Amino acid sequence: SLYNKLSDNFPNYEKIIGSNEYKENFAYRYNAFSSLKDNEIISEWKDLSGHAHHVTQTADNRKPSLTTNLDKPYLSFDGSNDSLEADLTGHILDNPSGKDLTIFTVVKPKEGYYILSTGGQATAATGYALSYQAGNPFSTMKDNSGGRELLISDLFAPNNTHLVTHSYSETYTNIDVLVNGSSSGSCPDR
Repeated sequence: SLYNKLSDNFPNYEKIIGSNEYKENFAYRYNAFSSLKDNEIISEWKDLSGHAHHVTQTADNRKPSLTTNLDKPYLSFDGSNDSLEADLTGHILDNPSGKDLTIFTVVKPKEGYYILSTGGQATAATGYALSYQAGNPFSTMKDNSGGRELLISDLFAPNNTHLVTHSYSETYTNIDVLVNGSSSGSCPDR
């Protein structure tokens, strides 16, 4: 199962995810895409939450592909310009003020690219960003009151697969970032 594959690669996965309900729901969502073929180009990744926050890519030369390695399927981005996009205006990732959320990202970072961004890296914006820029990987969550950028370079190495967990509770001052289940991050003086 996908849960067992994640557990094998990330020993602290059980502590992070925990409940059987989550595992079953996660596996269900994963299995919904099992009809895709290896190397298939992905133009739309459907949100199965019922909120229709699908991510899309219309430009053929920017579409990621589904890749399988040792029976482990994943979306493969070319590290140059592949991306999936959505208008998240009004979504919790656009502005999490006063809410609780946790973001799980399984990623193999490459030097110099944003991995996931809803605008949190921009000076006057709210939102979330996970990046590996110029050898300084960071995770940030900004709300109406401000934001805090956490450098995660101690555990987040390029060309290695990582599970990054970013938890936010009601305000940017109450955040936690884990890399592969271990506490990570330092706050630069800015």
